Amino acid sequence: MLQDIEQIKVLIDRAIIKAPFDAFVIKKNAEVGEIVPAGYTLYILNKMDKLKIHFELPANDIGYFKENQTELTINLDAYPDDIIKAKIKKIAKEVNPKNLTYEAEAEIENRNYKYKSGLLGKVKILKQSLNNAVVLPKDAVINFEDGGRVYVYNKETNSVSQRKVKLAVSENDKIQIIDGLKFGEYVVIAGQYELYENAPVKVVE
Repeated sequence: MLQDIEQIKVLIDRAIIKAPFDAFVIKKNAEVGEIVPAGYTLYILNKMDKLKIHFELPANDIGYFKENQTELTINLDAYPDDIIKAKIKKIAKEVNPKNLTYEAEAEIENRNYKYKSGLLGKVKILKQSLNNAVVLPKDAVINFEDGGRVYVYNKETNSVSQRKVKLAVSENDKIQIIDGLKFGEYVVIAGQYELYENAPVKVVE
């Protein structure tokens, strides 16, 4: 009799469905009393303590990004005041031929289950950090067929002279100058299209 009771307890324990981890039920595929086949998915669970962020990286810049090293900033549209820091956790091994990007993934902590799955947002990644770089507004550079030029201000004569510069990387409205300028020099950033060699100018604060 005792053996029968123990067997019944085992059967009851096996009949209770337990998830291997704590999670939220987001979909129930069967109701009480319904007969389901072996291997059938009864519930779909969502473990919300950590969330995965999916985004794409341009193929031309893929060499700048490293798994578990490259830091990024995430701003979710539903929480515009939250600035979330993370690192790239995974980068796809193959490029997407449709848009020439690599799928990437980051993971963020979701304390108190504040964020929900399926949210949209923006991911900002620092591609490269340049130390002691000469950087100008793009509008300060006049483009010619043989390259870019700027007007450099001469304090002693209150005039300007045109100088050819070598351009490098650009980001938003800024561009790096790698040759032709040095630290401490003043460059005209407005009205330069009306200037000429040795044109007198007046500095406006």
